[in-house]
Amino acid sequence: MSEKKKKNLFIEMLKSVTSTIGLIFLILFIRWMFIEPFVIPSGSMIPSLLIRDHIVVNKFSYGIRYPFRNKYIWRRSLPKRGDIVVFRSTEDSKFMIKRVIGLPGEKVFLDENGQIWINNKKIYREKIEDPKNSKDFYSVSERSLGASYDKYDFFLETTKTHKYRVIKENNSYFTLGDQFYNVPTDSVFVLGDNRDGSSDSRTWGYLPLDNIIGRAFGIWLSCEESFFSLRILCDPLTLRAGRMFRSIK
Repeated sequence: MSEKKKKNLFIEMLKSVTSTIGLIFLILFIRWMFIEPFVIPSGSMIPSLLIRDHIVVNKFSYGIRYPFRNKYIWRRSLPKRGDIVVFRSTEDSKFMIKRVIGLPGEKVFLDENGQIWINNKKIYREKIEDPKNSKDFYSVSERSLGASYDKYDFFLETTKTHKYRVIKENNSYFTLGDQFYNVPTDSVFVLGDNRDGSSDSRTWGYLPLDNIIGRAFGIWLSCEESFFSLRILCDPLTLRAGRMFRSIK
């Protein structure tokens, strides 16, 4: 091979390597600053989010964070009541997902019936009589619920910016109900929508704002079963097609 051909081949290889590295950095930059995918591992957010829902998280919703650190370079806004947020656990740094209920500086009260009070005012709640056909929401099957409909009461909670469903085991004493919580100014109070099946601020305390990764805003893939017990691999024969490409309420 001539020297000229060797030189041209080297240049082409260098261009290819540079392009690949550039693409990798672009993907990492987008994941760090803007959006990142997550897979729902548990049923703590049923009926809003089901096990093996593949979601996307807006990491720019509340500002820009330092890579690999629980600290913001620039804070854009605070979470709103009703936002579903992905965050690092205060106990073991694992990723978790819950709904923001109490904002910084607020007083939260949970009564034994599952009713939430914010600064002595109730969050509006009404019972859903037919969970199989609740208007404007995805119909959750008993398979996805993990039990018969008769086990749960379904409710619709409404805030200024959100309207969403929650479930509570019927005739049960609300887990850790009849409690007051004074939210620190640097934290929020979060709950799972599966109110009797969630580990949240009732058990491990307030969520520091700096631990929040971003706001969950969409489902792009969902399935009943995974391949080889790997959450990231959906079994195409068990797709929940009605949940795909839906916004998260």
